[in-house]
Amino acid sequence: RFKTLLLDYLDLVPAFNNVKWVYYMDLDILMARPFVNLISGLDRTYHYQHSTSSSNLFFFRSCSKNYYANSGFFIMNRNTSRPCLKLWQDELESNSDRYMDQYSLNRVFRNIENEERVRRRVSSCHLHVMEHENYLAFVKTNEDMIDMMKTPE
Repeated sequence: RFKTLLLDYLDLVPAFNNVKWVYYMDLDILMARPFVNLISGLDRTYHYQHSTSSSNLFFFRSCSKNYYANSGFFIMNRNTSRPCLKLWQDELESNSDRYMDQYSLNRVFRNIENEERVRRRVSSCHLHVMEHENYLAFVKTNEDMIDMMKTPE
């Protein structure tokens, strides 16, 4: 639930007033390359920093076929992403006894998709899925971990 309230927490710290883009990453995600390369590469590919539509959240595609996106890393705009975060927060709170953040996010994706299918769009939220090639690697073995930590030649 914390991640859906992150922008509210940032509002409490005046030092963050000029922050426009927030990159959320779960604690169990390992960065093996400079973060600035990730940011600039994602913006070159997805142009999220130039997004002008209402409320947006940007996620990486899930490795599981059961989910639309991975809830462990996402990009949000400090000024416009709150409606999307609110949908996710409401889904988490209404099903807190059964659903974790990943499952609740999947339900938000499904609800928005259903709205679009029946051409009755009520939310102003746009959820975007980014591919993870060149940006993310999922470790399956110790050898994968060693390969990821090598400095590129």
